[in-house]
Amino acid sequence: MQAPEVVAKHPPWTVCRVAQGLYYCNEVTGETTWQQPPELAAVLGGGGGGGGGGGAAPVAEGDQAAVQQMQLLQQQQQQQQAQAQQAAYMQQMQQQAAAVAYFQQMQQMQQQQMGGMPQHMQPGGGGGGQQAFGGAPAPALDLPVGRQTGSLKKFFEDKGFGFIQCDNSTSGDIFVHHRQVKNGDKDDLAIGVRLSFDVEPDDRSGKAKATNVMIEGR
Repeated sequence: MQAPEVVAKHPPWTVCRVAQGLYYCNEVTGETTWQQPPELAAVLGGGGGGGGGGGAAPVAEGDQAAVQQMQLLQQQQQQQQAQAQQAAYMQQMQQQAAAVAYFQQMQQMQQQQMGGMPQHMQPGGGGGGQQAFGGAPAPALDLPVGRQTGSLKKFFEDKGFGFIQCDNSTSGDIFVHHRQVKNGDKDDLAIGVRLSFDVEPDDRSGKAKATNVMIEGR
């Protein structure tokens, strides 16, 4: 298809000529038509002058190719815009998902730094009936009275704490921090080592903790 020739301008309409004849393009709305618009007909005096002396060209049955070509180009542009908008939306959703994941990771790190323990590290026994955060208050701890004994069941060396399996089976597992060991340090806290200790409530976690810990046999 040959390039259209601009033969006249009557804003917002532009009169163009192609091999098939004259057509009219609205620069504001993007509308194109082979029929002379009524408002342009009034300016040109009903069918004379401005379009090169011929007025509006009759639309032959095979002369719609130029219009169809322009409509196809417009559809392609709309599809490209829609694809660009979809790509931008997907990128925004990925950024939001990454931000949420980062925020959750930071929360977990802060909880660990404040002494919070991940759920899989919490002791499995004792303290029965404790509720999750946001639930009903946990009942008062039923702490064993007097000096207790037990074996070190688990110890997280990088964090410096672990759990003691009490000889008193009703007490469950007791949290212990290496700073409570009076006759040793965390290097001495091997799995299975025998310990004696007192039991007190932990104000931070609401559970029982070992204090005044002694490594037996020393």
